[in-house]
Amino acid sequence: MNKFTGTFDITLQGKNYTLRPSFEALVEFEDKTGKAVNECFQEMLDGKMSFKVITAALWAGILGEAVWQNDKSKELKYPVVGEMIKKDGLQNHVASASQFFTMALIPEEDQKKLTEEDAPESKKNT
Repeated sequence: MNKFTGTFDITLQGKNYTLRPSFEALVEFEDKTGKAVNECFQEMLDGKMSFKVITAALWAGILGEAVWQNDKSKELKYPVVGEMIKKDGLQNHVASASQFFTMALIPEEDQKKLTEEDAPESKKNT
């Protein structure tokens, strides 16, 4: 996660992509899934995320970054993202979808606390 820009990076089919869970990305996610983001966050906590939700989260995050950068060349079509996830293995992208929801719903200050808690002891003391 890039603490300074509200983005994080993932790899799909060997290529790096930046995701930005922006307002636009969240609206696109909800339009694509027909579900509220907080509903999907709860599904994530319950371990019940579907392929559609995981794909929509990654697709929307990629779209959010493309819109933010005003670069249509960075946009990917939803079915393309789905195929890439399928080829990589769905389980390899659950954590990335979870990060999308976490960044979307947890205030930035609390995200920083979570990041600090996950840091190795040697980095906490520096």
